[in-house]
Amino acid sequence: MQAGISIGGEEAVDESPKATIQLGQLMRQLAEGKPSVLLLVDEVQMLADEKQFGPLVAALRSALDAHRDRIKAIFTGSSQDGLRLMFQKEKAPLYQFSQQLPFPALERAFVEHLLTTYTHITKWKLDADKAWQAFEELDRVPLYFRSLMERLVLSASTDIPQALMQIHAEREDSAGYQAKWNALNPLDRAVLIQAADNGKIYGKEQREYISAYLGIPGGAMPIPTVQQAVKRLTTQGLVTRTGDRGAYAIEDPAFSAWMRANHTQP
Repeated sequence: MQAGISIGGEEAVDESPKATIQLGQLMRQLAEGKPSVLLLVDEVQMLADEKQFGPLVAALRSALDAHRDRIKAIFTGSSQDGLRLMFQKEKAPLYQFSQQLPFPALERAFVEHLLTTYTHITKWKLDADKAWQAFEELDRVPLYFRSLMERLVLSASTDIPQALMQIHAEREDSAGYQAKWNALNPLDRAVLIQAADNGKIYGKEQREYISAYLGIPGGAMPIPTVQQAVKRLTTQGLVTRTGDRGAYAIEDPAFSAWMRANHTQP
């Protein structure tokens, strides 16, 4: 069975009651089928806007509660702060609804598997150490490494460094990192640099760096000013809190790597 509903676009708010009804109907249809259903909800943090999607999320939870014996759900998302809003905020509809499971990064066995596939297709062998290094430089993102391997196959090449450079260039171009950086004010840039460097933002040394970056004499930037910048960057999905108190990380590891390579000094 295949079905779907649209909850985006200009009419999203006006159509929310209709979408809520449709969601309940579709979930009931899924539950009435013979096999059990695994429901994958990707980028679920997009529904964290309670004003726009609150009723829809509440309907989703109600449907999953009603059909929990037949429908099992997995929620995934790329924003740690967005996921926290969905599942850890006390008044959120999905508060404590699921168990959070961090997925570990893929290890060398994944790289070796793709190298074996490459050899099967081309009859050539690639340097395993260079391949592993490329995977690490791509932040161990499987999609990017598969794109690199596909490029090598299609170009009949064994030049991993060259393919890696091309993948990096494509990522930066498609993600618009330079344009994203240009749109930030100097204070937000300085805070991002600290997040990319060591994750610490509110320490005296870090706040002194921020002041120096902005050319402001007199020592450390006041904490409230830094907090305002962090709030802006969090809202934009650029930084997220880590497990350490007062520590933050760049949401997009590739953007973090780009920043370290291009914008580490005032």
